[in-house]
Amino acid sequence: MRVTRLGSVCVSLLAAWCVAASALPLFGQVAAGEITGVVKDQTGSAVPGAAVTVTNVETNRQRVVASSGDGVYAAPSLAPGKYRVDVELAGFKPMRREGIRLSTGEKARIDFDLVVGDVLRDSAEQRATYGFQFMSSVSSVSGGALDSASTLMRNRPSRVTSY
Repeated sequence: MRVTRLGSVCVSLLAAWCVAASALPLFGQVAAGEITGVVKDQTGSAVPGAAVTVTNVETNRQRVVASSGDGVYAAPSLAPGKYRVDVELAGFKPMRREGIRLSTGEKARIDFDLVVGDVLRDSAEQRATYGFQFMSSVSSVSGGALDSASTLMRNRPSRVTSY
């Protein structure tokens, strides 16, 4: 009877091990991909704090991440599809990469070498791009609030007097 009990314990342990081992490949399958990379400047130095926008061009869903102190960015858990990646940081020209096809479980590495931008020209482009949004937000402010603000500015003291 002792041998039978030991045999059944061994068979149970073997069966439990087979079930656990067969489930391991399921944990490795991921239904998403990842886009990652490094943002550097023209000298090869890491660029921290760059805004990296990853856009699925088929659904227009966006994910915005920032580059780390080492210039590394990562956008994990992305659905398979076609993507576009935009990188922006003040003082640099914005950059874009298009036509990135991401498959299930794929990790695409897209690096960027930012070029110092012409601040005046970039500012003019940003004003042209964001001017509509700015004007929309200004027009949503009530006229009374705008009148009050302009009255305050007109009636402000021209110089500071200390007593």
